[in-house]
Amino acid sequence: MSWFALYQKDLRANNLRLVVNISLLLLFFLSIFFMMFRYNNEFILMSFVPVLMLHVIYLFIGMFDSLSKEWRHHNVNLWLNIPQSGWSLITAKFSAVATHFLISLSVTFIGFYLFIYVFNHQISEPFFIALSIFHTYWYVPAFILVLASLQLGAFATVLYLISKTVYKGGWILAVAIGIGTQYIWNIVKDTDIYLTMTGWGALITPADIQATLQQMMLLEADIGVSVDMDGTFYLGYLISEAAVIVVLLVISSWLLDRYVQLYK
Repeated sequence: MSWFALYQKDLRANNLRLVVNISLLLLFFLSIFFMMFRYNNEFILMSFVPVLMLHVIYLFIGMFDSLSKEWRHHNVNLWLNIPQSGWSLITAKFSAVATHFLISLSVTFIGFYLFIYVFNHQISEPFFIALSIFHTYWYVPAFILVLASLQLGAFATVLYLISKTVYKGGWILAVAIGIGTQYIWNIVKDTDIYLTMTGWGALITPADIQATLQQMMLLEADIGVSVDMDGTFYLGYLISEAAVIVVLLVISSWLLDRYVQLYK
């Protein structure tokens, strides 16, 4: 069985979750549409923010669910005996869940932009300024959200497979390792070495937002514009976080090849 065949198998196995997810999003859109017509309040559109943020945990939940199905439905013997490496098995499953995540996230973003287009006449100037800034630099929050979800999904994969490496106390060991690793990683990110290695390729700075506001001519030239933003956001930071995802998947494949138990 090829990698692509494994990927398609996992897509089909998780189709129900995607259908439920998209159905809930459509119900959410209908509710927002009704409330906007009834109450004519722009702040109703802010309900898109928590829905977008919920996507951060999409892969974390999705990978736990997808992996647990192999054991819960007694497919683990077949899955682990497929003539493919642990890397192929894990990345196919991870890619399938990530595909559904990107579909859900895209539908949410499209819905948000459609609502802005339909109800633009109800949006006040301060709210419009915030939306314009978001529209101009949409790729920064999008990259952050996608990478955060992918990283949590890879982290969930490692935790689940660690729990399958011992017969007793697997989950306790996994959680302890997870908390310890996250603590160490946070310390590393505060070091000068990390900041030097990732401090390149500026994607957005306070000066960029300042210039955007002035170019939009939404504020008078003689009004001082103060941008409340700490520092510059770098491409190097995103690449370092993407590298963490690869490392976590490599560890997962190594665990799957060598230590994961068939029965627990």
